[in-house]
Amino acid sequence: MFVSLLLATTVATFPQDPVLPVVEVTGPMVIRESCELQIAEDAIFADDERDGVIRINGDNLTVRFAPGSVLRGAPADEAQDQRTGIGIRADKADGLTLINVQVTGYHTGVVLSQCHEAQILGGNFWGNYAQRLQSNAMREVTADWLYPHQNNRREWEKQHGAAISVYNSKGIVIRNVMVREQQNGILLSQVSRSKIFDNDASFLSGWGLAMWRSSGNVISRNAFDYCIRGYSHGIYNRGQDSAGILMFEECSKNVIVENSATHGGDGLFGFAGDGALGKRGAPKDYDHRRKGNNDNLIVGNDFSFAAAHGLEMTFSFGNWIAENHFEGNAICGIWGGFSQEMYVWNNDFVANGDAGYGLEHGGINVDHPRNLWVLDNRFSKDHCGIHLWRFPGAFADLPWGKANNLQSEHVFLGWNTLETEGMAILARGELEVYLHENSLHGPGAQVVKEAPSATLPLESTALMVVEANEYRQSGPKMVAQARAQALGSANPIGARRHLGGRESILMQEWGPWDHEGPSLFFHGIREDGAHGYQLMPTSARVEEMAVTGEVDFRPEFSPDGPATFWIISDDLGVVEYALEVRADGIPLIAEGRFVTADWRVMAFPLTEDPRKKKKSWSKAVASEEAQEFRTQELQLAMGSGSVHDILGGSGVPVDHFGILARGGLQLPRGKWRLKVRSDDGMRLYVDGELKLEDWTHHATKEHVFEIRLPQPTTLPIRIEYFELDGAAHLSLDVEKVKTN
Repeated sequence: MFVSLLLATTVATFPQDPVLPVVEVTGPMVIRESCELQIAEDAIFADDERDGVIRINGDNLTVRFAPGSVLRGAPADEAQDQRTGIGIRADKADGLTLINVQVTGYHTGVVLSQCHEAQILGGNFWGNYAQRLQSNAMREVTADWLYPHQNNRREWEKQHGAAISVYNSKGIVIRNVMVREQQNGILLSQVSRSKIFDNDASFLSGWGLAMWRSSGNVISRNAFDYCIRGYSHGIYNRGQDSAGILMFEECSKNVIVENSATHGGDGLFGFAGDGALGKRGAPKDYDHRRKGNNDNLIVGNDFSFAAAHGLEMTFSFGNWIAENHFEGNAICGIWGGFSQEMYVWNNDFVANGDAGYGLEHGGINVDHPRNLWVLDNRFSKDHCGIHLWRFPGAFADLPWGKANNLQSEHVFLGWNTLETEGMAILARGELEVYLHENSLHGPGAQVVKEAPSATLPLESTALMVVEANEYRQSGPKMVAQARAQALGSANPIGARRHLGGRESILMQEWGPWDHEGPSLFFHGIREDGAHGYQLMPTSARVEEMAVTGEVDFRPEFSPDGPATFWIISDDLGVVEYALEVRADGIPLIAEGRFVTADWRVMAFPLTEDPRKKKKSWSKAVASEEAQEFRTQELQLAMGSGSVHDILGGSGVPVDHFGILARGGLQLPRGKWRLKVRSDDGMRLYVDGELKLEDWTHHATKEHVFEIRLPQPTTLPIRIEYFELDGAAHLSLDVEKVKTN
């Protein structure tokens, strides 16, 4: 039940701020006049009706939070995935100004709908909604993947929440806002002519800034660092569609200038949208020609250390990507599949693509390039400098593919400097690529064309050089145009460079560690089967430590590195434990379990696809190349490597290999749940009977089988597994099912 406010209370005066009547917030309310909100320190206001605790009606209002006032929607110890409601909501409130907003404990902090020329000037948002992540250091769970393809009905906000959600509005200004400890920062849906600058929405488990059908905006000098989920350094690097900046469904003519979007799933993730492609959502008789995220100026940003791509911009036209820094991105610096009229000018690419797979790896990767101009860039230590390919058939049958020419024509690579130990430029498939005065350095640096790229010219035509020079001359003009629109005084570029590369991405249950307070992280499984945990940061001081459960506990301390705690179990079967550490006055708990057996593991190369040729599996198991290993736990988080990286073998390739694991699992009486996670195919046999099967090529999936044991039993387990390409994972976990 909302109450209207009679704004006639005490007055507080602040330098350079308007004098506003002070109103004490005692419950849900409607505001119809400008005011300053005073909130008691211990007050909590749940949004039971989920339409806003504070509702603002009226044009040209100013609402300011008094110093020390925080709008709280839930106790601090409530789980973040249980947080509901909206803190502040305004509908059709043109000219609204919100100052020094402080919101925590809601699903979404501020929602603005049809609020043209509204401003949010300063504020802090923390501890609002976030999903509990199921992926951990040893395994990826596909349920954690985001699905940004639908937002016509505010699905982003309703499903995942945000600090600020704005839709159907023009002329918005958001500046000097900080967001921490939640899933999303700022969501813009159908927002235009707006200015987002000097904000810091970092260390989030989703998106720092996400735009949906939003065009003509200036995004300047913001920090959107460590917006990530689904990452374990050296194990898997998916990112799960998280990003520092997300641009979905026809976001055009935006200026993205001088932002830092490092250590994310992607730095910038741009996708034309299902409506543009014609998959769903497009009106009848929609013209799909030149539809996408078009004509954006992306200038002077830092897109480094992403779990996937520094910048992805696919199925789009006319984008300028200039003077950005791309370093240490796992898959590639720029992924530009099917994009046309794309200009990549005067960027730096350093050491990208070390964890790429499939066709994607390196500095710049483009599938079906057309009217692509890569000019005056510098490449150093990338897995492959520039990788282009075109294999006919992909997306040709979609309305977008039919409406836009998919021939790979007018692709020009000129005046680039490439320092590499191998492939500087790689072209595959049916391409037309022109090379001009590129400088190759390093042992073995080369241009490689693979059949059927017989039509690939290695020397450019005079006409193409003239046209390329025209684009080179346009580069400074386009950069100057973007920088002229830059706003704000923040300097986020390089501000977190001291934290390091992707190894500094350390995931917790609710999102990435913010590198501020002490925390425990799973360190991995040692060769003797011990579970390791590390205390970060390295400066944290251990005050107390203990472990519960039938396990041994061996801490290790180093003057130069983090404290490491090893948990050891000599028993076979399922053994649960809890590690408790008090560091710098903060109690920390890590819970885990051993699922141990005497596993005999056969690993072997696959020369044929086991999905298509059934006999090839048994043939490969019996081959001379098959090698046997033994391990106590079946936790093979191989990432982009192979089983021999974990078990110390050799001769097993990174892709196209198989595993046969057999062991006897000792379990007490009761009901038990067996969880098999695999990427790719697997079969689970229990006591000789097939219980689970997913003999397909897929990302990491979890399959569950439950069994009730009337007495203690040693279950004979057999698991068959194959890996085709990409990341590799096979693990077995067991947990007891609680019964009434």
